[in-house]
Amino acid sequence: MKDRRKIEAELQSLLKALTLSQESHLDEAENLGFELAFIRKKDDGNLAVFQNDDKYLTVNDTGEIDYQPDVKTRP
Repeated sequence: MKDRRKIEAELQSLLKALTLSQESHLDEAENLGFELAFIRKKDDGNLAVFQNDDKYLTVNDTGEIDYQPDVKTRP
């Protein structure tokens, strides 16, 4: 089990990696019950991946939200 300080540090690191466009959609995603899970680095920019149980939504660098992304994660 991760200790609370480590979880908070990881979250702060993720938040720093968001673009302003992605940050502007953070509240919207959280209001829908999603939490920022990870940032996926892609050739065309970073993709913010939010998770709510087994559902995902993504926000690209320009702030475009995909409510039904094809996200593949490790088991």
